[in-house]
Amino acid sequence: MRSGEQSSPQGSNHHPDRVPLRKCIRQILKEETHQVIGYHRLKDHYPDTKWLEIKLEEPGELCIDEKKLYRILSNSKQSVGGESNRDWWRKWVIWGFYHYWCKPNFQVTRFYLFVDGEVSPLVLKSRVRKAVGFNSELAVNDIECPQYPRTSEGHRSFINKHYKTTPS
Repeated sequence: MRSGEQSSPQGSNHHPDRVPLRKCIRQILKEETHQVIGYHRLKDHYPDTKWLEIKLEEPGELCIDEKKLYRILSNSKQSVGGESNRDWWRKWVIWGFYHYWCKPNFQVTRFYLFVDGEVSPLVLKSRVRKAVGFNSELAVNDIECPQYPRTSEGHRSFINKHYKTTPS
């Protein structure tokens, strides 16, 4: 060590931009716990709601970007049945999250949407299919409760600020 330098308390392997995996996992668990609490509050406030799961499995290294898919579903003017994705999303989706994980030459993306109870999985499937095409396996199902991610890989939650604030 040169004179005038101080040793780093984290050691020589510490890089300011590198966050330890343990800290990432703790942060995700903290966020998930907060989200679960928020989910219960929403479920109490909107009793006529349900969860829909979108599971997208894509072979190859060039998979559909999940951030782009989220933007297409939530904010695009692309329409199905005469209603744009943006208008449909604002009307029906309340809250949700997505996460993905990669395997060699394969990616799985799951979206979990907390939606108004009248939303049809078939309508959502047609909107997703129009966005992703026919090269990937796609399933849209009603589920009781989402599977929260267990790793730090590819996780993002969202809330629809445009959804009606009082149930009809």
